[in-house]
Amino acid sequence: MAEDAAALCVRCKTEPAAHDLRTENVCSKCFTPFISAKTIKRIEQLQRSTRAFGRPAADAQRYLVALRPGGVSSTALLSVLWDNVRQQRARGQRVKFDVVVAVVDTDLSVEADDVERDDAGSGIVEEGGEDGQATRRRSETEVLLDAYRARFPDVKFTRIPLADALTLDTVSWAALPRGSSESSPVPSAPARRLAGLLARLPSTTSRADVVRLLTRHLLVRAAGRARCDVLLLGYNTTSLAALTLAETAKGRGFGVPWAVQDGEISLPSWTGDGDDTRNEADNDDTKENGETHSSSSSSIPVYHPLRELFRKELVTYTGLTDPPLTPLLPSLAGSSSSSARAVVSHKDLSIDDVMTRYFGEVEASYPSVVANVVRTTGKLERRAATTATAGESGSSCGLCGMGLDEAGDERWRGELGEPAAARSGDGGGGQAGNDDDDDGRKRLCYGCERSVYG
Repeated sequence: MAEDAAALCVRCKTEPAAHDLRTENVCSKCFTPFISAKTIKRIEQLQRSTRAFGRPAADAQRYLVALRPGGVSSTALLSVLWDNVRQQRARGQRVKFDVVVAVVDTDLSVEADDVERDDAGSGIVEEGGEDGQATRRRSETEVLLDAYRARFPDVKFTRIPLADALTLDTVSWAALPRGSSESSPVPSAPARRLAGLLARLPSTTSRADVVRLLTRHLLVRAAGRARCDVLLLGYNTTSLAALTLAETAKGRGFGVPWAVQDGEISLPSWTGDGDDTRNEADNDDTKENGETHSSSSSSIPVYHPLRELFRKELVTYTGLTDPPLTPLLPSLAGSSSSSARAVVSHKDLSIDDVMTRYFGEVEASYPSVVANVVRTTGKLERRAATTATAGESGSSCGLCGMGLDEAGDERWRGELGEPAAARSGDGGGGQAGNDDDDDGRKRLCYGCERSVYG
């Protein structure tokens, strides 16, 4: 009799305990509401904190959810929000928020390959095409996105190609490596130009870092265009801890509070960028130096509703929903076998990947350590040198948007023992002694300079 009682869920006392929930053994029926309650509680907190500059209390707030198709956290976040809205409507209650989903497709090979085939006069016909009509080849993200649309029929999904980053005015393209002039008089496709820029970066970490920053810029702009009140990111406790150490290791420790804390972020607007990578028309505001720093900016509150949940809890949640979310998560299919394999070399892994693997292992045995990293980061203060106060040219980083601290950057370089001659020499892209590159580096913070120029 005692054994039967011990096997019951500690919450409902009726169903068999099937899952470990922190210090409790609970059943499936109690596990799912725990995840939902933790998430919705964070949503209610952000609603109270954003009413001051958001919509009137009588109106529903509009959230832009950043989704990575196949990602456990962002998929779980979308599921919780969608289910909460559905319950409000079923009960006849006033819907407190609307959800819009944005997906940044980082697959540049599809876009570039399609243009190359079109230039050659041969299109790509999708399966099921009629009358031999040629259409562009679809990326894995687009294919998987169809499954999300079927699973969440009332949600608006917007796909944003990563190549659209070339149209951003929140990035100083003149600060990034220049591309060699192309022999062809025909301008390259945006995807090919961006792929060429990423290929010129010195390491896997650099490419992953720049892609992540460009993705955040695109999401902020998408939130503004969709007239959303808040941008929601699917980072959980484990991924926030990994992001904290990754940003610090990349030399961007100053920007950690803006990367992992909840609150408003502001990206400065750069105008008149004359870099050929962007390949856009000249701006009327262009000054003699080819670029100006506008006083306008893109601002939006950014929140992480899953910041109090571990990744392993979200993995369990995706298998308990009705219907389960696991068909949308092909990465979980081989997770057990892949995690069992030892990593022989880290040369092809970025710092972000290494930190993700590390905290994934720490989470299994020492979840309190992971939580303490996030709690400690949450206590860091956002100092005044931020993008929100950057109104003068050169006062903010041209890539990540954080405030520049020239004295701090030079002091950090000195502590690392990096000689000045090394900075004026070869920057990792074979562009030694280039005055244009030196000017570009002056527009970047220490962390972004290391990512871009090595």
